[in-house]
Amino acid sequence: MDKKTSGGGLHPSYGYWHWMTRVLAVVVLLFSLHLSHPLYAQSKLFGNKKEASSSSAEKKKPSKGLFSRLREKRMERKAASIDPLPESPAGPSYSSFHGPLSTAERKNPDQVRVLILGDSQGQTAFGPELRKLLLDDGYEVIFHAVKNGTPYFWEGKWRSPVLTRLYHQETEPDSGNSWRNYSMTPRSISEYVKTYNPDVFVFQAGTNFEKDLAQQNNDYICNLISKSVESAGREGAKILWIGPPDARDNVKSPERQKRASNTLRGLLENVSEKQGYSSFFESLEVCPMSNSVGGDGEHPTVRKAIEWAKLTANWIDQSIINFECDGAHHSDEYSAPIDSSPDETGNSKLRPSANDDNMDLLSSVPIEKRFSMDLKLVTKSELKDVKTLEYTDAFAVYKYELCNYREVETQLAPLELTTSSVAVEGGTEREIQTVYVLHWAVHNKGDGPALTRVTTRKSGESFKMDLTPLKEHPLKHTIGTIYQFNEFDDFLAPVFVSIDLYGERTF
Repeated sequence: MDKKTSGGGLHPSYGYWHWMTRVLAVVVLLFSLHLSHPLYAQSKLFGNKKEASSSSAEKKKPSKGLFSRLREKRMERKAASIDPLPESPAGPSYSSFHGPLSTAERKNPDQVRVLILGDSQGQTAFGPELRKLLLDDGYEVIFHAVKNGTPYFWEGKWRSPVLTRLYHQETEPDSGNSWRNYSMTPRSISEYVKTYNPDVFVFQAGTNFEKDLAQQNNDYICNLISKSVESAGREGAKILWIGPPDARDNVKSPERQKRASNTLRGLLENVSEKQGYSSFFESLEVCPMSNSVGGDGEHPTVRKAIEWAKLTANWIDQSIINFECDGAHHSDEYSAPIDSSPDETGNSKLRPSANDDNMDLLSSVPIEKRFSMDLKLVTKSELKDVKTLEYTDAFAVYKYELCNYREVETQLAPLELTTSSVAVEGGTEREIQTVYVLHWAVHNKGDGPALTRVTTRKSGESFKMDLTPLKEHPLKHTIGTIYQFNEFDDFLAPVFVSIDLYGERTF
């Protein structure tokens, strides 16, 4: 029943709400008609097409390829992500790696196998991105990134395990970027060739030995590089070398970096000439580093590392196309067999022996260069948090007083020891003959870095040590590439190392 007023008419509010109800019904009807109108549907359809067009523009398009069997549908790579990459997969940070490398069977005989032997740059965002892009280009990729990697390592001049990132062998794009970090004794180039038999052997190195390359007397490092390149190509693999990226000016001067790069390029000229194309990729200009960037000044930021990887992958891809080779046919530029004869230590050059870690490489030190010293510890270089050294071992310089100077004075005369003052009781000082010893202070045996037993030595304690000058040590060049703590500025004083250097790695 309608509500009525006392005069018999409708209540005033009734007409208002009745009118509003009708208006809302009309609005809903019009809106429904709009949604179902063909023009509206067409606009949504075009919108979807536009979005789809934009999406498809990002997809890879077929391009011309010279390996019809290998990459008939070769695709352009996507723009690389600049998001930070994970430092390591889930699970333990390290595992110890013993025994020979595992042979990697070819899944596709027509696929070009690329072996990359890198250094710590391969443990930055550069490594995973380069690997991913080469997989996208249709290659099989095997990648080992060795912390502090240098020709000293590859040519058997370092027998202590170092952190090595082994990227999982992959043959297909979008297979992920999985790897595992191992504490592993560096392997020879001959073992890599024997185990993996790559079609293309890519060196990615230089950061750790730029100083050696840039100096005038660089014959030793140059000979090792030449030997490494020759070994890499003995079974016919093509050789490519990725030079080191730019460093901050206060870490490495631009002049020194350029000299080192020119030296490295010159060492590869013969290889470039034989292969018909340049085998050296200059990274200094394509991966510059601003002096305002933090960090250690040698490793690029994530963004720069990925940009560097993209340019490097393009170069490797184009180089392989230029070589016109495939996975079934090596180049015949090199035909010398792999040298499996014993080396100077009596061990096979192909595989390290079980006791490589304990080999006495000091057998070549002349007797007159070994000194038996009675030493008293004066002070030692302060060690930083060793957790920051997760990628490597480290050495530290200790300062000792030589207590039996008269006994060894004649032998040590050519070395010109320095003197220093130490405080004694009563507030006076006395002069002492100073001996600086480089000790193995941090070692990683596979479960992370840890301080060695030598770091427990305290000032005032006495020790009897058999030492040799560092400059006479067979590992002097390699030791120069390992991180060192040195708080002393006595630059003219000789530095010694223990005859039993490897023995200092105990905890």
